[in-house]
Amino acid sequence: MVQIVIIGGSFAGIAAALKAKELYPKAEVSVIERQEKLAYMPNSFSWSLKNQMASDNQEFFNKKVVENSGIKLYLGQEVIDIDASHQRLLLDNGHCLVYDRLILAMGSRQMSDYIKGSHLPGVLSCKTYQESQEAKTLLAKAERIAVIGAGQIGIETSETCLKLGKKVYLFEAQESLDFNFFDADFLSPMLNDMKKAGLNLFCQERVHTIEQVDSGLRLVTDCQSVTVDLILLCAGFRPNSTLVKQLPILSPDQTIEVDTYLRTAIPEIFAVGDLIRVPLLSENNLVYRPLINTALKTGSLAAYNLWESTYSLPLSTQLVAHKQYGWYRAALGLTAEEAIFEQDIACIDYQASFSSHVTDQIFIRLVVAKETGRLLGAQALSKQNCLTLFQPLVLAMAEQKTDEDLVFQDFLFSLGQTELFYHLHQIMLKSLVERRS
Repeated sequence: MVQIVIIGGSFAGIAAALKAKELYPKAEVSVIERQEKLAYMPNSFSWSLKNQMASDNQEFFNKKVVENSGIKLYLGQEVIDIDASHQRLLLDNGHCLVYDRLILAMGSRQMSDYIKGSHLPGVLSCKTYQESQEAKTLLAKAERIAVIGAGQIGIETSETCLKLGKKVYLFEAQESLDFNFFDADFLSPMLNDMKKAGLNLFCQERVHTIEQVDSGLRLVTDCQSVTVDLILLCAGFRPNSTLVKQLPILSPDQTIEVDTYLRTAIPEIFAVGDLIRVPLLSENNLVYRPLINTALKTGSLAAYNLWESTYSLPLSTQLVAHKQYGWYRAALGLTAEEAIFEQDIACIDYQASFSSHVTDQIFIRLVVAKETGRLLGAQALSKQNCLTLFQPLVLAMAEQKTDEDLVFQDFLFSLGQTELFYHLHQIMLKSLVERRS
């Protein structure tokens, strides 16, 4: 019987396993995961604290559903060696598994190479179920919380801790929030509300030292020191690729090198999810951005390509969407700050009432190539739900369409119900004028 083995019960790993079992029903599909939980969602730490998710329901994929599909799960077991020449895996319990095709899906890990003292008790991440459970226990006793990293998870964690009545400090080494996806000035309305909520926010302050002191844990930056009871690491995602360091498939940044079919330099081995870089708007612009949507699509894609090169990986647009501090925000593609280094751009800003019945404002930024109008990036912010606004732009941006290609396309419109996409039409019209001025 053909043996397909996936190392890692991550989002990418389970997506690969389910699709592989569907495509090759006679094959034996196995998933090896060192944790006891499948595809644990880091955000569920905050969600469970806000009672939006039961503490025992923090997996995206249900274990019973996966097993009932015919997939063998090896939970709480770890691969300690890959013998690629004999296509064999050694587990920590001494057992061996052979494979015909191997998919690496170990995901990412949260760590800080530059913060001295990040290993101290009371310094925790929320990447795994076990870490989150420990953090919840310590959080109940803590009054002063420091969150390091102001990306999606860090922002959400800071909001949750504030709602629990804690004094919260949020540190970000870069000059702005969620800088990979949003320009520094675009989130100003949300930033004001974060400060009004009582958040102590410090951007452009890299934490370089954590010390144990009598009164708790002291964080030291280049500008100040702050003493807290608990520190939550929400930055420093790195590919969890230590297992394959002896194989000729690693890049210098510790991601795994794959071709457009997600195959490594060893033909029987594929890599997916948070282990790889993806081409952002260009085949030459490979970036490491660990996102769940990327994990899900690359897992399924790899399954199709195990024996034949069926589908290649399309260009990524890194679509993201969140709701935090009362604001909905969405983004895709490049920020203006990124795009300006590549070419001459036009940055089109648009503001209007959300709909004919709702006076809350919607803010949209469109980043286009100044000469051609090619879509390069977009950002949206509103108190109203605008999270699906950019879904129509995903394929258009990946196929390098322009504002002229899209401006007069049909869009969904029903007065008082579905006016959201009217705003896209309006900003495309505005782009035609402003980039030529």
